[in-house]
Amino acid sequence: MPLYGTLEQFNEGNGTTWEEYCERMEQYFLANAVTEVAVKRAIFLSSVGASTYSKLRSLCSPSKPKDKSFDALIALLNSYFDPKPSVILARFRFNSCYMKEGEKIKDFVAKLRKLSEHCNYGLMLNELLRDRLVCGVINKKIQSRLLSEVDLTLDKAVELAVAMETAACDTEELQQPNVSVETSRVHRVYWPQHRNTSSAPGTSASRQPVKCFRCLSRRHASKDCPFRNKACFDCQKLGHTRAAHRAGTVNNVEVTEKSVEMESGVATSEFGVSHSSETNCDTVYSLFKVDSNQNEICHVTPVMVKLRINGLDTQMEVDTGASVSVMSEEEFKKLGGCTASLRPSLREFRTYTGENIAVLGVTDVKVWIANHEELNLPLIVAKGQGPGLLGRNWMARIRLDWPTILGKLKVNVVRAEEEFSEVFSEELGCFTGGKARLLIDDSVKPKFYKARPVPLALQKKVDEELDRLEEIGVIKTVKHSDWAAPIVVVPKPSGSVRICGDFKLTVNTVAALEQYPLPRTDELFALLSGCSVFSKLDMSHAYNQIELEEESQRYVVINTTKGLKQYTRLAFGIHSAVAIFQRMLSNLLAGLPHVTVFLDDVVVGGVTEAEHDSTLREVLRRMSASGLRLNRAKCQLRLPEVTYLGHRVSSKGVEPTDDKTQAIVQAPAPTDVKSLRAWLGLINYYSRFLKNLASILSPLYKLLKDGQEWEWNREQSEAFQAAKKLLLKSNCLAHFDISKETVLSCDASPYGLGCVLSQIDDKGVERPVAFYSRKLNETEQRYAQIDREGLSIISGVKKWHYYLYGRPFVIVTDHKPLLGLLGEDKPLPVNASPRVQRWALMLSAYTYKLVYSPGRYQTHCDGLSRLPLPHSPTKVPAPTETVHLMEFLNEGPVTQEQIRKWTGRDPVLSAVREYVRWGWPDDLSDKSPGFLSYKNRMSELSIHEECLMWGCRVIIPPQGRQAVLKEVHEGHFGASRMKNRARSYFWWPGLDKELEEVAATCSVCQESRGSAPPADLQPWTWPSQPWRRLHLDYCGPFEGFMWLLIVDAHSKWLDVHKTTTTSAEVTIECCRKSMASFGIPDYVVTDNATCFTCPAFREFCKKNGIRHLTSPPWSPKSNGLVERAVQTFKTGLRKQRNGSLSTKVSRFLFNYRAVPHSVTGVSPAEMMFSRPMRTSLDLLKQDIRQDRMDNYQRSQKEWYDRQSRPRSFQVGDKVYVYSLPKTGQRSNWLPGVITSGQGTSYEVTLEDGRTFRRHVDHLRFRQVASGDMTTTACVPQVSKGSAVTSMPTFDMPEPKSQTPEQQTEQQTEQTAVSLEEGRPSTSLPPFTGLSPSASDAAAPPSVPTQVDLPQSSPVPELRRSSRVSVKPDRYGYM
Repeated sequence: MPLYGTLEQFNEGNGTTWEEYCERMEQYFLANAVTEVAVKRAIFLSSVGASTYSKLRSLCSPSKPKDKSFDALIALLNSYFDPKPSVILARFRFNSCYMKEGEKIKDFVAKLRKLSEHCNYGLMLNELLRDRLVCGVINKKIQSRLLSEVDLTLDKAVELAVAMETAACDTEELQQPNVSVETSRVHRVYWPQHRNTSSAPGTSASRQPVKCFRCLSRRHASKDCPFRNKACFDCQKLGHTRAAHRAGTVNNVEVTEKSVEMESGVATSEFGVSHSSETNCDTVYSLFKVDSNQNEICHVTPVMVKLRINGLDTQMEVDTGASVSVMSEEEFKKLGGCTASLRPSLREFRTYTGENIAVLGVTDVKVWIANHEELNLPLIVAKGQGPGLLGRNWMARIRLDWPTILGKLKVNVVRAEEEFSEVFSEELGCFTGGKARLLIDDSVKPKFYKARPVPLALQKKVDEELDRLEEIGVIKTVKHSDWAAPIVVVPKPSGSVRICGDFKLTVNTVAALEQYPLPRTDELFALLSGCSVFSKLDMSHAYNQIELEEESQRYVVINTTKGLKQYTRLAFGIHSAVAIFQRMLSNLLAGLPHVTVFLDDVVVGGVTEAEHDSTLREVLRRMSASGLRLNRAKCQLRLPEVTYLGHRVSSKGVEPTDDKTQAIVQAPAPTDVKSLRAWLGLINYYSRFLKNLASILSPLYKLLKDGQEWEWNREQSEAFQAAKKLLLKSNCLAHFDISKETVLSCDASPYGLGCVLSQIDDKGVERPVAFYSRKLNETEQRYAQIDREGLSIISGVKKWHYYLYGRPFVIVTDHKPLLGLLGEDKPLPVNASPRVQRWALMLSAYTYKLVYSPGRYQTHCDGLSRLPLPHSPTKVPAPTETVHLMEFLNEGPVTQEQIRKWTGRDPVLSAVREYVRWGWPDDLSDKSPGFLSYKNRMSELSIHEECLMWGCRVIIPPQGRQAVLKEVHEGHFGASRMKNRARSYFWWPGLDKELEEVAATCSVCQESRGSAPPADLQPWTWPSQPWRRLHLDYCGPFEGFMWLLIVDAHSKWLDVHKTTTTSAEVTIECCRKSMASFGIPDYVVTDNATCFTCPAFREFCKKNGIRHLTSPPWSPKSNGLVERAVQTFKTGLRKQRNGSLSTKVSRFLFNYRAVPHSVTGVSPAEMMFSRPMRTSLDLLKQDIRQDRMDNYQRSQKEWYDRQSRPRSFQVGDKVYVYSLPKTGQRSNWLPGVITSGQGTSYEVTLEDGRTFRRHVDHLRFRQVASGDMTTTACVPQVSKGSAVTSMPTFDMPEPKSQTPEQQTEQQTEQTAVSLEEGRPSTSLPPFTGLSPSASDAAAPPSVPTQVDLPQSSPVPELRRSSRVSVKPDRYGYM
């Protein structure tokens, strides 16, 4: 049966998506009538391709793909290749899509439809597509036309846009009928041509018409082109047509006013003389290569050469078509060049189209390239931007290493082969040859470290890096873990960050070190013997390509600000990673000739190129099959020689490099006694290996005598050189042996650093293997002493990486504070400088032990540090977070320059800066106490740009602290947020306390602050007799009526009166009814409703001898008894189903009064009448006990005080009072002073003289800054959990018997109380026998403001015989 169509393998690199592949596969099965599931699976597995099958096999593990159904396999790959994106993200991409230059309308619409696939727009899809088309189209004319349509649909919008686009293209084509040939952009050189001479040999005397680069026409010159001021339809730029844009004749050089003048026919010469652009010059060169856009011309990677110009490293593109070397103005300024120092050039430069190039001038620069001496060469500087071009004039003076340069381009050849394309892909590889396992005993106690804080400037980058690592499968989120290591964040020069776990605190302390021997250097060199062609392969993210076993993953968990993240791959910083990776890679490439493996560096050799290519192909095949990936930027192919493990390997054999002894051979002669002593210390350190040393050094010792003038002549120079040769003899230097203990000794001086790599021989003697020294550059010389010492260690470790990596070694330093920062078992301090954090991260990959040795035993490396080699790094980049900090300072309230000056003038900070730079004294007892804070942080202090730094935070001198505090509090945030912000930028001793004071004393913050926490509960005193204190309040509208509720505080008796209004007259009438049955109470407690505060009700209370108490405004809890009764009444009435409204009320009241109350345990009726009500139930009578009420109030207080804080005020306290809506004030809190009150109700006088009465919950203390002190009102503290008996109680005294004349006199003296806010209050302080939550509205003036009554004072019991039988004059009011 013939087959229809083909089903090729799936490859992501060719632009086909997995969804499209599945659709084509379904059509293939349909066309060939494939219906059986097993056959579909077999066809799919055999056609999908090796790469996709490998991924599928990993997804199915431990099962095989053949064991899964066809639908299950497709579902697995769907989740891998095409996971369903977030709807929010899909809509964001859709709404962010704009039309690109050169993109067709139909292509743009198709792209929008694809982006809307997962947006779930539903019926709104066409409208949203129309809107996105109109908003995203790049052509303004088309956009204007679409916006002018009234009823615009999607189909109509697409039709109009396509029609206008087609019409524009057709019009342009009609105007250019002669355009048929496109010109490719190449380099072209115009050779010297003298004026007034004929054309060059081989050319026609009559010049052919030049094609206009703007429109490709030969009918006119470029300066006369009609499209000079027209915009291109592709790029929207002025000066050319779409045909010229696509042909590639448009000049990419920036058009300036000068070039416009040249196009018009008049150009300004370099000396300010104008001349015609048609005039010939002495020499004309064509420069500035322009890339071609033609599809038939393949893009080739530019050949870049690294070189050093004026001491700064840069790169230039090799251009054999350029006669001279040229650099853009932008690149020239980056190298520190100044255009003012340029001298004019006598040459004219043009592009390949003949346009003049604006040349700024020419200068001489110092050029140095590897393996070449420094030369002074001329450099042309032109306007514009772009990479510099290395022309033929420099090539004639500099001998380039063409085999090395062209060898790098062979990588593209390998990449072009489809079978190796995956090896050089940028995706993270996954080794399929096995998983790594960490050997950890299960009985070991887990170690869990909390997450370290991340500076705010790096928080976003850290989150992005964590998301990236999780997306590529390096880490995953876990909710719980017994193990956790903190992270170390290191900024990269590119602006991103590197995140690594500090596993030396967790895994490395308990895991068994896996043993796999690293190959010996002589064994590796023996494998490369006889080879003439070499290739170096470098692994990309080597460790992360190896998966960890599931059981081992739980040990490598990092604690981040986004939670716990667990590594699924072998992580950097695990000490067993070296042996694990070496074992796996060695086993993979075992058996191949001339292949060496040392960690992640693989060298492939070959006697001939054919043998080399065959071996290299096999290496790449094995890596491809095992899922490994190479770093294509670092791979070097087909080199005649390579530098490997500190040696130079070529067809001549293995030659040692000179860098081991370069520090001794090129060491400069001493210039003073101090440097001479250091040099002699170096020589004497190895005196046991040097014969006749004393006689050789005798001329040098003469200069050390007292009174001897310094005179360095021929005798001393000969002795100096003789000592060098003696030190470099073979009996002193040793060859590196991996079986011996390795020691790295490091030291630093104020201007240099020195390192010595040594090994302990069989006799226990330390023998040197290599020496290294260099001079510190200007930036490094300003480092703190601890940073210089740390730099010497890092320089030595980097220098001899191949000797130290993967092997245990000892680092010896004479600077003891480094042990706490870079110690092998020390956690990294959170406040360490970014520089130290990077060093600690780098050292975590090594197995080392840091030990301290006094300086007198470190003379060998001390001598190298004081006589360093003259070369030094040209530039030391500042840490990213430090640069961000300095930018913040320059834009903030104080500048970096001000901080530098203030630091130098401050006696404490200037001294601290010198101590940080040159070392701290042992005794600071004679110094001021201000030095102690800096002394405690001396290992974390550093200097940057003459400013003191504590970690990433700059230390602000006293002169700028107030301005910085004001800036930090600009947003009026609280103390916690201010501290978090300050910790990312600056510090000084006592900073936290000052931030708290600023937040506490800010008047704006205090006035805008929310309500204070509720005050502690102050229970009402329980009256000893019924009907002594009544609580009144209205309920409703409820069931169509208003209800007046009267509750007795003693018995909890409830009276309910149905009314239609809440007027004072109705209220008084209802009170008369209740009082007619039970008598006149002593106290009445109400809220501030108009019916209770009106003159009529006050008069009623006054004439009946009732003390009227009102609760503070907006404080219903102060009258909580009746408020709770309102809720009980409403609930109980709703539950009554049958009968009229009056019947329901009667039934509720009967049951309420007969049932024992939850507080008293006795029914209200029995409490009221001292007898139980007769009901259909036999109720149990209970005694009324005071302790039961106390217990209830105590429990109520304890429950309430859980969320409260005791608070009281004194007369004269400054407070903020909460303004009610009717006061008309815009501010929520108004300042005032306490004038009277106690408990929970106070009177406050505002600054404008108005007086308010407020509950304590509506008052806050007002803090006022006075100098360095903050004035705060004293608050007597009361413990929250105290019992009721420990609180102030308010016992109501029994009313004494009075004669009618006394009663009348007392009633006359009582005054009304104004309850209207803003009016001076004439009410008296509340009677102490009641709760402080209420105030007395009718208290006699003779009652004192505060009456201290003992809590347990007995209440006198009145006898009826003491009363005077006089008919009371009040029946007219009842």
